[in-house]
Amino acid sequence: MPGPARYGYSAAHRRLEPEQIYPSCLTNAEWTLVRDLFENEGGRGLPPRFSRRTLVDACCYVVRTGGSWRMLPKHFPRWQNVYRTFRRWSAQGKFEQMHDRLRAQWREREARAAEPTAAVLDAQSTRGSPQGGDTGYDAGKKVKGRKRHLVVDTLGLLLAVSVTAASVQDRDGAHPVVAAAMTKYPSIQRLFADSGYAGQCAQTVSQCHGIRVQVVRHPANRNVGRWIRPEQLDLFTVKADAQGFASLYWPSAGSSSARMLGTNVHDGWRCITIDWRRSLKLGSGSLRRDCCFAG
Repeated sequence: MPGPARYGYSAAHRRLEPEQIYPSCLTNAEWTLVRDLFENEGGRGLPPRFSRRTLVDACCYVVRTGGSWRMLPKHFPRWQNVYRTFRRWSAQGKFEQMHDRLRAQWREREARAAEPTAAVLDAQSTRGSPQGGDTGYDAGKKVKGRKRHLVVDTLGLLLAVSVTAASVQDRDGAHPVVAAAMTKYPSIQRLFADSGYAGQCAQTVSQCHGIRVQVVRHPANRNVGRWIRPEQLDLFTVKADAQGFASLYWPSAGSSSARMLGTNVHDGWRCITIDWRRSLKLGSGSLRRDCCFAG
């Protein structure tokens, strides 16, 4: 008997369309969806020397492969031009708009509302590059480098991101990224987080943004509330009932960069145009189980 269906890359995703030089290049269908973000019709000045699509493909090549700007293939424009264009478009928020458009299409495909009502907060430490930048040492993960704080919806699609030194505690980096997510998506009503954000951090986020923060603990952790009285209301707004044992609800945080947005966008276009669903990894199994039925 055939085994269970598995999600992931298949031959359809590795296939190159005639207009694609590299797998990172946009297809005609993908370019049609984002062309209006990069093309400026009727502008003043000299006509551009390089097409906007070629520059987008060059940016996608660097973002997807993680290579150096100086190592761009020669049939792309000069790396200085591509790098300056990437910096300018990043400052203008074009890649973020590209990502937001993709996320809205994916949520519509999954029969979800355009604006999320639940989000997931987490952080990840990664090793830094020799090029420098803010770096630190994460004693818990034993990693020297940077930490990205992420807020995603329950489908795993990026909502807000920030990058700090790895020495910054998760709960210290939570407030800026949650504030950014709430400013852009005020429809969020519930925030899921792991136990690293429990305590005063979760309470502060809940009170400042008026959302319910739920801490999802590991199943092996027995220091978790097992039941709650039906008449026991929100712990932060109503005095607790001493006769009941209430579970505590707390928040967590997330982070990003233009390269992360570009990588998410490139992978997302493949999902939209090829009819492919990717399995999502949102932390621990208990976190995924509690979030999968949220909005």
